Amino acid sequence: MYRCQRCGECVARGTPRQVISSYRQAQHPVRKAAFKVTVIERGKRVTRWKDDPGGVGKQVAVEVAVCAACHRAHEENGDSSSEGVERL
Repeated sequence: MYRCQRCGECVARGTPRQVISSYRQAQHPVRKAAFKVTVIERGKRVTRWKDDPGGVGKQVAVEVAVCAACHRAHEENGDSSSEGVERL
């Protein structure tokens, strides 16, 4: 059993619902030789390493466990969108 982190209701086990409460911007650096790729050249397998270009994206900042009623309310309100990205 656990308590809903929004309304405090006690919820039976086996019914966990995770809701993403907020996001944050994340900047990922360039990584050299991050991915191992096997290619066939002249009939032989050759291992090559590819770079990860990095970039900007979003990460989950806060995730909360909620009851079924709060989960439905969260989805009905459209809170699951990534608008309102906040920086932490």
